[in-house]
Amino acid sequence: MADDDEDMRAFVVATLQADGCSTAEAHDGDELLKLLRDALDQPDLRPDVIVSDVKMPGLSGFGVLAALQRVKSSLPVILITIMSDDSIHVVAKRLGAVGV
Repeated sequence: MADDDEDMRAFVVATLQADGCSTAEAHDGDELLKLLRDALDQPDLRPDVIVSDVKMPGLSGFGVLAALQRVKSSLPVILITIMSDDSIHVVAKRLGAVGV
């Protein structure tokens, strides 16, 4: 789970853990990509899904999604945001979102 908002990240992580999911946390997209690179060498750390905020300092959730697409990753990505800007939907669809 990547989100620069500590409270939101804690909420999402607690919700996932309450459902029995193992989680890893990142403060931004750059940290998330580092966690994913580290997981490549350890299959038991490979995530089943990535949850990321759209807007974060540094590398955004869209940047993470684009980086994963460049390496042809098949990991599902869930992007979340509290923003209701239509341009976010347009970019998400252009990057392959199946639901907004």
